Amino acid sequence: MRHLYVVLDMSDAMKDQDLRPNRLFCSIELLKEFIFMYFDSNPISQIGLIITRKKRSEKISELAGNPRSHVALLEQLKYQECEGEASIQNALEMGLQTLKHMPKYSSREMLFVLGCLTTCDPGNILKTLKICKENEIRCSVISLSAEVRIFRKLCVDTKGIFHVIMDSSHFQELLQIHSRPLPALDKFESTLVRMGFPKYRTYTTSNANIS
Repeated sequence: MRHLYVVLDMSDAMKDQDLRPNRLFCSIELLKEFIFMYFDSNPISQIGLIITRKKRSEKISELAGNPRSHVALLEQLKYQECEGEASIQNALEMGLQTLKHMPKYSSREMLFVLGCLTTCDPGNILKTLKICKENEIRCSVISLSAEVRIFRKLCVDTKGIFHVIMDSSHFQELLQIHSRPLPALDKFESTLVRMGFPKYRTYTTSNANIS
């Protein structure tokens, strides 16, 4: 079972038109496809949405298993403004609040779709990164711009995947990779339940008369 938060950058960087019609619209359309692919591959899993802009983060939807509600909320984001700078630390901490309470036999993940080249954070992001690692939250990044050291470190330390897209087709391929379950972490715990099944025995009785 997977529990995944998708974090969408809605900073000024998402206004760029190197993807058509711009980064935000292209990302939303591909993420809508991704959500349906995700539930096709993980029918009993859950997904949630977080955005980051103006140095803050905002939870758009809680972890849930209804793809249509997530897609409808994504569609509404097309008509909102991309503003200010992204804050990766705030987004991580928002996801942490929920994911750290998920059972250890399930997978806890965050997938960042980022157009920014910087992150404006209220504190030391390395401390937040360490907490993610301790709670076995795997963070992956799809960058629409270029490689950023802190983004790659986030992925390496939490055993996630870092990619930089080449074009919209490559972007779509990367999302397809993340729609399928990733290999389990080394510390992945299984919860076994002892099962009992009734045993049937046959007995033969003598034909002696009972008086």
